[in-house]
Parts: sequence; structure tokens; C-alpha cells
Amino acid sequence: DINPHDLVITGEGRLDATSGASKVVAAVACACHAHAANLALVVGSMAPDAPDFGAPIHVCDHGSDRDVAFAGEVDALVATLLRTR
Repeated sequence: DINPHDLVITGEGRLDATSGASKVVAAVACACHAHAANLALVVGSMAPDAPDFGAPIHVCDHGSDRDVAFAGEVDALVATLLRTR
């Protein structure tokens, strides 16, 4: 169940042109839009042709340690959310 007060965080390894059709990230974005819920994406990398889901996108493609990069992007997302409350 998704409601307008929810924040849904999803993502995938690489956000690209194929992400807009029949991938989990597209289904989650549609569900959030249908229920007026907030959406944020955390992805491994992003192609120039990636679809615009109308949500903040945090890309973890920097640094040699993917776990550290992911944690850094999640921290950045949380900081952004705290500033906008």
C-alpha cells in the first residue's frame, strides 16, 4: 500500500533507456505517481538516455568501493530529505 505521505526509494544497477519499460523501477515510479507518493532513486550508474521519473536520482558511480559509494549516496539522499522537511 502506498499513500501520499510515503517516500519510496528504489533503484537499479544502471538507469538507461530500457529502464522506462517493464523494469521494476518503472513499475515503482508508476505506482508512486498514481498514489501521489514521493519517489527517490539510487542507481549504480546513469546513461544520458535515462528516462526522467520526476524524482531525485543519486548515482553511485564514483570511487572504487561500490559499498562506500552507495552509503555516501544514501547519506546524501537523507541529508536532502532532512533539509526539505
